[in-house]
Amino acid sequence: MRAVVRTLIKSAVVRTPAEIQALGALREQQVARHVGGVVAHDYKLSIPSIKGGAVKVDVLGPRGEFIGVGGPAKGRHLDKTISYLTQLRRYAEYYNTQAQAYFVRGTERKVLDAARRVLGDSNVHLMPDVVSRAPGALHRLWPETAWTLAAARAIQPPTHGGTAGRRGSPLPAR
Repeated sequence: MRAVVRTLIKSAVVRTPAEIQALGALREQQVARHVGGVVAHDYKLSIPSIKGGAVKVDVLGPRGEFIGVGGPAKGRHLDKTISYLTQLRRYAEYYNTQAQAYFVRGTERKVLDAARRVLGDSNVHLMPDVVSRAPGALHRLWPETAWTLAAARAIQPPTHGGTAGRRGSPLPAR
């Protein structure tokens, strides 16, 4: 049992929030290039008459499709993923266009099945992941954006220990 746990820990990829955002941006760029669309930078659609609230679009397709992009983490909160895809479909119907979803290979089958139920088989697609464990793989895939993930890794969370109340500190004095 311990050997299995050690193997899982060694194989797990631990990412900071900045790395996760950078990885999501790279995936959105990959989909936009593949479909010939543009990255929407989480463009927020909000119409009061649509039940369920606003929805953020990851990529706008060449014919106005609303495209959501996801990875393996979508399986952790399946109910949120389903409600997001349902909202995406509702807004696409309102604007008389299609809602699509692109997922990274390795995404759980339950996520893909749920997405196919909501959007239909022809609107759910798989893509290879932009990040590989091979050294330099990210740079080879996207030379102009490879710095993003490397820069995100270099960002360290601010430490506020002992700086409260000092000039320039975002924390109030105690």
